[in-house]
Amino acid sequence: MAVSDRVSQPRAADSALGSDAEKDDPMSEEELKYVWQGALQDVIVEFHPEKLSQKIQRAEALVFKRLQELSSDSDHHGERQAIADAFSTLRVLKAGKLSYPDWK
Repeated sequence: MAVSDRVSQPRAADSALGSDAEKDDPMSEEELKYVWQGALQDVIVEFHPEKLSQKIQRAEALVFKRLQELSSDSDHHGERQAIADAFSTLRVLKAGKLSYPDWK
């Protein structure tokens, strides 16, 4: 895995989007491999439906942005698999907690 695949400051995206997530981050920076994983983690631990919906939108935006960055690069297979897993997780959470239709 290339050094560029790793994130030296996983919560950098949070500050760019104005989040206070750094204050109550349940995972340490060493445990997060990709920038967008912090936003996904925030979704997973949220139970309030309105906040959950906002956090899902934020996580999806970060993941889509990263996919765009990876679109011209044939490497980063591990991150691409992690993104696919993240989308599956988001789909399940949206269906289970927000009553979205389950589009498989």
